[in-house]
Amino acid sequence: MDFIQTYAPYLSTYLPPSVFAPTIKMITTTFGVLKTLQAHLAPLLAPISTQPDIASAILLLILLLSSLKILNMAYRAVMFWLWLAVQLTLLGGILLIGTWAWKKGAEGVVSDVQELVRFWWGQYEMFSGEVEGWKGQAEREAYQNGYGGQQRKWY
Repeated sequence: MDFIQTYAPYLSTYLPPSVFAPTIKMITTTFGVLKTLQAHLAPLLAPISTQPDIASAILLLILLLSSLKILNMAYRAVMFWLWLAVQLTLLGGILLIGTWAWKKGAEGVVSDVQELVRFWWGQYEMFSGEVEGWKGQAEREAYQNGYGGQQRKWY
């Protein structure tokens, strides 16, 4: 505070009048409003300051509400960025498909899609066969181990 009181008189020397006058006016107005608020709120704050239990409860309530507000802001920020990423991904995919269709033409797109369907259908049949093989092997092992009859003890 001594720093401000020491160097405040020099402000009028170093600041031009177009900056100094509005700054001083704003500072004095703010100071006057704060003094008025202090005069009106002092009687309301006196009982709270004399009873520390109420002050602690009010402080905890204020902390809870402010933390909820901060969490709400963080949630909204994260949701915005996720929404933006999803929208950009969808837009990029649409542009990519459009560019691909534009370059290939209708016949090229149809032939590429047929080739992709043929490839993935082959993959599906291959893995379906493997699953059936594993199921058959599991049934044979269960039959050989006496599934449903005497159980083999592993201890």
